[in-house]
Amino acid sequence: MPDPDDGFAELWDAHYEDVLGYAARRVDLDTARDVAAETFLVAWRRRGQVPADRPFPWLLNVARNVLANETRGQRRRFRL
Repeated sequence: MPDPDDGFAELWDAHYEDVLGYAARRVDLDTARDVAAETFLVAWRRRGQVPADRPFPWLLNVARNVLANETRGQRRRFRL
């Protein structure tokens, strides 16, 4: 029977700290943790699309998009 997480735990173990560090260099630590969690949520949902040979650049692209969404949300909240 195939592993139900399809290697997701290994992906998390190998790259979570690096994704968190990427986000933490751009936002505060609490927001960075949220960004990293959201990045891996997207990776879980799209685990069939994560390139097996080079997942880290894919994860950083997702993290960049999550950070952009967070920035837009902060601007909207500030304007309100």
